[in-house]
Amino acid sequence: MRAEAVTNPEVLGRSVEGIADWHYQFDHMNPLCTDLRYRGQASRFQPPWGEVMCVVTTNSGVWGLGMGSLAGVTAPLINDYLAPMLSGEPIEDRERLWEMMTVACGSHFGASGVASYAISAVDLALWDAAGKLADKPVYELLGTTDPQPVRCYATGSDLEWFGELGFEAFKLACPWGPDTTLQSTNLSIWLATVANLWALRLTSCSIAGRSNLLNTPSASERRSVPSISSGSKT
Repeated sequence: MRAEAVTNPEVLGRSVEGIADWHYQFDHMNPLCTDLRYRGQASRFQPPWGEVMCVVTTNSGVWGLGMGSLAGVTAPLINDYLAPMLSGEPIEDRERLWEMMTVACGSHFGASGVASYAISAVDLALWDAAGKLADKPVYELLGTTDPQPVRCYATGSDLEWFGELGFEAFKLACPWGPDTTLQSTNLSIWLATVANLWALRLTSCSIAGRSNLLNTPSASERRSVPSISSGSKT
């Protein structure tokens, strides 16, 4: 088992920056924004690490891939702690291996938070390898014989672009975060957004504090969506 930080996020269809360009536009991305002493310091509290890839290889040479986050701390946690722990264990006993990792991490430094990211990456890799060994899709291993399409949503404020990409559901930006005193001054933004929704026939919406509705890029400013090529490397 080996985990490494993703150094070329473009192979995953992500921007090189890794964080959406609207991520720091409003201070409510700051987990301490309700404390006036930390207002305007969102970037100060953002973890500096990106995504991690974990590869599990069986003794027959079959491998599985799992993804996680916070690579700066999860990669060494996987490589130095979880990998030696699971070495030699039967991959068919995945539920027990998950319990082993969870209890072991919990007894030393907590099973939530960073540990959960590391365990998740390993668990995904184990299931991926198991599917290859069984020559079955993972959903069949999970007991589903008739999978149904999963409806996806986009997060942000570029509603026109979302419609062009085929999305019918999205997570709507909330530009004022927890500061309710700004709601009245931003009412016109919401009205304009609702008008766009109606025009684009986007049928599902949720509200999230994610981006700036005042700075929606034009069509000419939109980034193209990169795809993964067969020869790409991380």
